[in-house]
Amino acid sequence: MKMEEESGVSKKHPWYLNVWVILGLILVAFVFFGLSQFFYKTYSYYQVIKSGQPQSSFMPIAEQTAEMKVKSMMAEKERERVRRVVKSKDGDPFAGPVDAKYEIVIFEDFGCPYCKMAQATIADLKKLRPDIKISYRDFPITELHPDAMIAAQASRCMWQQGDINKYNRYREVLYAHQNEFDLDSVKIYAADVGADRTAFNLCMQQQGIEIRINQSILDAENAGVTATPTFFVDGIKVEGVHEASKMLELLK
Repeated sequence: MKMEEESGVSKKHPWYLNVWVILGLILVAFVFFGLSQFFYKTYSYYQVIKSGQPQSSFMPIAEQTAEMKVKSMMAEKERERVRRVVKSKDGDPFAGPVDAKYEIVIFEDFGCPYCKMAQATIADLKKLRPDIKISYRDFPITELHPDAMIAAQASRCMWQQGDINKYNRYREVLYAHQNEFDLDSVKIYAADVGADRTAFNLCMQQQGIEIRINQSILDAENAGVTATPTFFVDGIKVEGVHEASKMLELLK
């Protein structure tokens, strides 16, 4: 009888074998481990900062995801496309080595006041990086500057004279006389800088010059140009007037 009574009593497990106690201990262990890692890394970062080492030596760098890699590849392909579209064509005026590693292209309108301001930037680019090719391409906005096409033609005709110094002086004269680009005026400007008048006047009648300007306009539109001045620094679009040193940072 006694044995039957004892067998009917349920046995209790020790407290440390309780399932909730076990789960609680596991949770506490995870929390403790996480906190210990946090304090360890924080202390390590503090020691690195205290020692004066650059942050890049200890900050974790996230790995590129597949999506990031695809976007990077697409961006580089677009840059290469733009680089091919905007690069100077035969007959386009330029400064610097013809076979330079880097090319900076500027689409300009001789009637644009901001393009006039950008001439200081171009001068600085020449001084800072004489090894870079700087190409001048046309984007005359005749809706705003009706005679800008005449100025663009005149500039190219002066380039065909083959004297870079006369060409540079002629550019300065054109920007100094914005909105005075009728045919007679640009001929006078050419004579003032010592151009061959006969050759210049014949050039202004050539249809080929206008064709090249129209090709320049088409290339600009295909590259997303909507205003002047617009620079392309090795395929990277830069709108407006900026410091030369800032633009050159894009090449690093």
